Amino acid sequence: MSSEACSRFAMCENDAVARTTLWYYVPMHNRHRATLDAIFAEPTPAQMRWVDIESLFASVGVVREGSGSRVRVRVNDVPATFHRPHPRSTVGRMTIANVRVYLTRAGVTPWQS
Repeated sequence: MSSEACSRFAMCENDAVARTTLWYYVPMHNRHRATLDAIFAEPTPAQMRWVDIESLFASVGVVREGSGSRVRVRVNDVPATFHRPHPRSTVGRMTIANVRVYLTRAGVTPWQS
């Protein structure tokens, strides 16, 4: 697979079955891939739009509305709860860092060519 073709994919790890690590590739839209790359960028971006992060969650897992501003996310059977920002629509470095930790724990990382 060429690096151009691989750049459209995210690398996911799933070790739920028999405790072996299985790598698979999830095709993503360019917008989701750009969001994933921005989340894992160093240094961490100062802010990002929450709707982009929530859209990324929906593309790789399940997103449910919680009570109030809570958003419940499940990716590769790893649950998490995030708070939707209000009244602004952007999140800061700390939330982006928390999303990065969660996605890493869930086994979703950008493709490294």
